[in-house]
Amino acid sequence: MTCKGRQLPPLADISILLKSRDGTLRGNLQAMDTKTQGNTIGFLVGTVNFKTYARDKYQLTVNYRGKHETLTLKPSK
Repeated sequence: MTCKGRQLPPLADISILLKSRDGTLRGNLQAMDTKTQGNTIGFLVGTVNFKTYARDKYQLTVNYRGKHETLTLKPSK
């Protein structure tokens, strides 16, 4: 995740919701294994599905101070 044009916000202010075929994962970035470099945050969410198929889609919602953005993700081939 990249923050454009400014410093990274505190990780405690960012939470995510990841929906998959097998369930939903939620968490706050402060509680996750994260790495930051410049204005980029990398985070580890763990196992999402028991098996992954090319047709799978995931919805990642990032929440920050009452605003949210949802992305649809697909596995790489």
